[in-house]
Amino acid sequence: MNERQNEYKKNHYIWSDNWYLDGNKAWFISGTTDILFCLDRNTKETTWIDNIPLSNEDTFRKHSRCLKWKDRIICLPDMGSDIKCYHLSDKSWVSIPVMNPLNVRICCSNAWFVQDRLYIVSIGLRQIIELNIETESIDNYYDLSINNDDIISGSLMKDNCIYVVGISPVVIYKFNCIEKNIKIYDVSEIKDQIQTICYDGEKFWLSGKIKKIYIWYEETGKITFLDAFPESFGVWNFDGKYKNLLNSIDDTMERPLFHYSVAIRDYVWFIPFQTNEILYINKNTFEINVFSLIEENHIEENIKKQLLNHKYLLEYVRDNRYIGLFSLKNRWIFEIDSEKLTYEVFDYKLFDTEKIDESLIEKFWNQFDVAFEQELLKLHFFIKTVEITKNKNLYYRENRIGKEIYYCLK
Repeated sequence: MNERQNEYKKNHYIWSDNWYLDGNKAWFISGTTDILFCLDRNTKETTWIDNIPLSNEDTFRKHSRCLKWKDRIICLPDMGSDIKCYHLSDKSWVSIPVMNPLNVRICCSNAWFVQDRLYIVSIGLRQIIELNIETESIDNYYDLSINNDDIISGSLMKDNCIYVVGISPVVIYKFNCIEKNIKIYDVSEIKDQIQTICYDGEKFWLSGKIKKIYIWYEETGKITFLDAFPESFGVWNFDGKYKNLLNSIDDTMERPLFHYSVAIRDYVWFIPFQTNEILYINKNTFEINVFSLIEENHIEENIKKQLLNHKYLLEYVRDNRYIGLFSLKNRWIFEIDSEKLTYEVFDYKLFDTEKIDESLIEKFWNQFDVAFEQELLKLHFFIKTVEITKNKNLYYRENRIGKEIYYCLK
């Protein structure tokens, strides 16, 4: 471990699938424990808001994304079955059931406010869900796919329209949130399973499992692609399917090359799934560049200790300049300055255990047999919960503390 890694080891933080930025506050949901948190980006301190009420004890990615509307925090389901609204005024929760007749993983991947509605893309349902925020009810479900075996992936919002990629064959659905109609573009010329889509103000950028980046022009239907990847570009052996720790990519992968893409000013950024390099491409010249992060290189020991089997989680994009990522290797938040082409690792602080409502700790301990060390991160918090629960004669497994102090996600 180098000096910089030692310096930043103290910066371990809570992983989540998104941050909703509200001025200097960031709202997010813990990916493992389904707990709502709020970070003050000025003081760098984190507040434990509340556990999201659940119907069972399985909390992993139950609700993966949140957004704020007036005094409400709207929590969207991934593996959960309902939308949860938290009212800041009286600290109450409202549950909004989502129709799911086939009991699929709902996986709400993106959402945008248009007027007084929230439009939500559900990958599992292959629908756009229209949520009436004021009445806290779902007004409509809009089917995207034509065939039952169609799959959708990346999405974006442009001019009150939601663009969603359908794969096998590749199509792009354009849902108009105002007129409530859907237009379908046939882009089956792309023989790939697309994962990401973004828009640079003129054209759309797409990527999938093939070692290519596609550019689509909506007005003309023209499609071009880039394939001059850097020689250093490869894939890490997360799944144990490759010969070496880092492997070259000949053509097609089993997994997507990139997890996310973001267009900011003159560059389009591609954030890896299991590949090794963050790329940024000049949208005018199409020059492909590598954004190097020495701290993100792997060795055999640490690649087996990943929280999840990929590289990053995209938390936010702010001010049309900064990209906030969670490193699943280093378990910290870092922010890329897309203008200066630099990055900063943040030293965000965890909550003060003395300020946590003991009822929340009771809820936590009643829900879980295991303390997630990578979630709570500091041993003193674990000890604190044990002390409180013992003193209050709560459920406590004295002979299993050593075993359960650490849990590694797979």
